[in-house]
Amino acid sequence: MIIVDDEKKTVEGIKECLDWTDYGIVIAGQARNGSDGLDLAVQVRPDIVLTDIRMPVMDGIEFSRELRQLLPETKIIFITGYSDLSYMKSAFKEGIIDYILKPIDIDELESVIRKTAELCEIEKKKEQNRLELESRLHESIPVLRDQFLSMLVLGEIGEKDLIDEKMRHLAIDLPVEDTGYLVFVVDVDDYSVISSHKQPFELKLLSMEIISMAQKTMDGKGIMVQLTEGELAGIIPSRTAHGEAIAESAGEWMQTLQNGLNRDLDLSVTIGVGEWVDSVEKISFSYYRAVHAVNQKLHRGKNHIIYADNVSILHEKDATFGYKIYEQTYAALKAGDMDKARLRIEDVFEHLNRSCSLQYVQSVCLQFTAVFQRIYAEYADDRSENPALDVFTIANELFRLETIEDMKQFVLTHCAKVCHYVATGRDRQSQIVDDIKSLIEERYAENLTIELIAKEVFLSPAYTSLLFKQKTGETINGFLTRVRIEKAKELLRQGSSKLYEICLDIGYSDPKYFSKLFKKITGLSPSEYK
Repeated sequence: MIIVDDEKKTVEGIKECLDWTDYGIVIAGQARNGSDGLDLAVQVRPDIVLTDIRMPVMDGIEFSRELRQLLPETKIIFITGYSDLSYMKSAFKEGIIDYILKPIDIDELESVIRKTAELCEIEKKKEQNRLELESRLHESIPVLRDQFLSMLVLGEIGEKDLIDEKMRHLAIDLPVEDTGYLVFVVDVDDYSVISSHKQPFELKLLSMEIISMAQKTMDGKGIMVQLTEGELAGIIPSRTAHGEAIAESAGEWMQTLQNGLNRDLDLSVTIGVGEWVDSVEKISFSYYRAVHAVNQKLHRGKNHIIYADNVSILHEKDATFGYKIYEQTYAALKAGDMDKARLRIEDVFEHLNRSCSLQYVQSVCLQFTAVFQRIYAEYADDRSENPALDVFTIANELFRLETIEDMKQFVLTHCAKVCHYVATGRDRQSQIVDDIKSLIEERYAENLTIELIAKEVFLSPAYTSLLFKQKTGETINGFLTRVRIEKAKELLRQGSSKLYEICLDIGYSDPKYFSKLFKKITGLSPSEYK
């Protein structure tokens, strides 16, 4: 609400005499004349205006007339004296809803305000309901149409009379008498990859473009519906009188549609074409045959038109492989034999091509990736943060693939990476051991510890000890002791240094311990050796 009155005391009294929040009202501003009030009203767009009649610059009558033109839904309440009652007649022509006499009685003000606030709420609810109803009416027909077509295609509506009734209600142009039907499925290849690079509205636009192109290709003789993301279905009706002509055209339509999607949208699609059925209730059978045809993408590859007539409906058994094939692949990779590992993988995929399901092929691929991860883990060190060990990333990559050939290349690519990793890992590990040896041979006289050596080669002490032992067959302390004793022998042969000096020169502080260690390794005491 805004208040328009040139009497400051009246405005302040109105603002303070009631707790306006009790009526759900916020006083959003005030003005001293009709002209300023008009500017304020345009800015605030109030639900209620409480205004005096007699004001300078622009009086309440003129203000109401102007306000009604700009904001016809705003409720206007006049504040007036007894002397202005005859003047009020013209005010009601300007659409005011009530008035309050001066001096203002609080009870009268409260009654008028409550009534006006309730009227505003009622009108707002009516307007909201009207808008919602219009919106639902506007949106429901396309939504209900798509829902019905999806249910029809999926076989969730089986009664002919009900189908006929629904199609009439939703204005679906699909004949139901003396008609045959053919369902085809458009499956967007690599849709998961495409969807990862597009916004939701872009994907919706893509589906609309596919539907538009399909409708244009069919020259209005069929209807399209989106079933899931990346999968759309089309229904082609054919009355018996010209069924053969439509049947002949269907193949041309599929090819034209695919060529158009390839060319205009740079989109690879696999189209599965079902079988002709002779009644509307059997549309779902044609659809599921079309889906079965699309699923042959696994074996035949992408961007093909596959006819259900040419696809066997037999349920084939999955090929089975024992654990030995994976162990043999592991052994080949461990030995760095890429050729042998590749042969094992190709042999498996050769059998998969003959008979398998998508889920089984994926499980075989995961078995191979488990072998690869086993190798990675064995060659990893504390510095490694190898993405190849992230099983979730690998699985997500794999589940995006749609053909056996793509999955085969996926496994072979990872296999090559493993071989390279093993080769470089061996070279790097050997280099680390050489660095440790060089460090010991150069700094044997210092107080060397495994912790200090590990820090120098950027590894943990435990992994440093394990790696050195695996590569050399002896411990780091054993190698350090051997180097020191060899240096001691050299100094003893020179004969110019005393025993305690030699002891300090090679990194020992206790001559007795050095003598005992020297005799244990050489069989002689230092003096005997000298």
